[in-house]
Amino acid sequence: MLPGGRNVEVACVRFQNLERVAGRTIITNPPYGIRLDSSFGVQQVYHELGDFLKQKCPASTAYILCGNKDLVKELRLRAHWTKSLKNGDLDTKLAKIVVR
Repeated sequence: MLPGGRNVEVACVRFQNLERVAGRTIITNPPYGIRLDSSFGVQQVYHELGDFLKQKCPASTAYILCGNKDLVKELRLRAHWTKSLKNGDLDTKLAKIVVR
């Protein structure tokens, strides 16, 4: 175990069911739509994720691995920065979102 690791909480839950969590670092890899039937469902997830960050995560920083640059826009939040990455053979974007 790394020093300080006892302060890290890892959970696999639907973000829509989480309570307010202020001042946190959030790391997520939401669906890209590759295995889903419609892109509308993916857009809805990203809209809900953006709303969750705005409403329930004040003073937090989120790192979100998005399937492509268009999905970053679906968060409807301004990215502090984005980085191009490879996830297997997929071109993806890692977005840093700072919530005030």
